[in-house]
This record gives sequence, C-alpha cells and structure tokens, in this order.
Amino acid sequence: DNWLTWEGEAQHWANFVGDMRNTYETDFSCLRDDFMQEQQKYPLFTGEFATLTPKSLAGAGRPLLVLDLLRTSLEELQNPTEPLTCSMRIARDGIVEGFVGYFDAFFRGSPEMPVEQEVALSTAPMVGSSTHWGQQIFGFYPPLHACRGDCLEASMYIRRQERNPRLLRLEAKFTLYGQQADGQRVAKEERVEDWFIY
Repeated sequence: DNWLTWEGEAQHWANFVGDMRNTYETDFSCLRDDFMQEQQKYPLFTGEFATLTPKSLAGAGRPLLVLDLLRTSLEELQNPTEPLTCSMRIARDGIVEGFVGYFDAFFRGSPEMPVEQEVALSTAPMVGSSTHWGQQIFGFYPPLHACRGDCLEASMYIRRQERNPRLLRLEAKFTLYGQQADGQRVAKEERVEDWFIY
C-alpha cells in the first residue's frame, strides 16, 4: 500500500536523524521538509500502471481531454492557457481512492484520406481482453468519502515536467460535491495536488 510506504519513509527519516545526531553529533533536521516532499512524490503522487475492470470505478468515466489531431496545434499542448475540466457522477456509496487515466483513439481518416470503416481503440477499464497499455492510477491520500449521486469535478492542467519534457505533470484540483436536504450543492472535500507520470 502506498500510504504505508510513505509512513515507512517518515519513520526511516526519524531513525536516520536520531542515528546521525547520536553517532556523529550532526543535526540533519533542517533537511526534513525537502526529504519528506521528495519521498511523498513517488509513492503518493506518481501514476502507477494498472489493469482495472469497470467494477473498480466509482462511476462512469468522463473525457477530460479531447484532441482532433487535424486541428490541435503543438502550441496548445505545450502551453495550455485554460484548465481541462470534467464532471463525474458517483454511482455508489463508498470511498474514492483516486482517479484513473486512459485513452480512446478513433481512427476516422481525414477529408484527404477517408477510411472505409472507422476503427476505435479503447484502453478503458474493461472485462475480458484488454490492451497492453492498461491504465494509469493516481491516488487520493486520504481517500474521499462519497455518496451515490455526489459529483466529482476535476480541473487540470497537463504540462511537461521541467527536467524531462517527455514526462508529464498533472496540476489538478478535485472537488467532491454533495446535495443538502434542501437540494443545494455543497463542497464536501477537495484535493489540490500535482501528480506525475514517468
């Protein structure tokens, strides 16, 4: 479990600082925040490969990014000016442990090169045979507590990582909304984090 890995690193740091102080009379406590931030990034905020089925999901998937490669410019992808958004309805009571990323590709041809038959490739969670791409999962720590009918709204920028432009950073905000007895929508929980894809 990723949370236990993270807690283990916190204990590892406490042991290290104590050992260094006792053995070498050296105080490393000033590095704690940087160490903990770095250790948090990998087990908690880095996407992981998974092969999920639909029953793993808290509701139906919704598109966050739709690209028409005939019309999308490289500039739009490299320097987004508006966040990507989507809204997902929660289908059952329980915890929402994170979000999942996958893609669907539709091979429709072009006006210059039409296809006789459109072909679709989906890497979505499915029952039965799946593609080798699988999905990327990103955790919420701690998980969100949702009720059937709640709405999870996402607002996200997908950017290149500074150290390696082939890798991605997801700057995201997730807000879980519920309904009050009078029908008013109320924000129950919110997560604002950066997740990373390696």
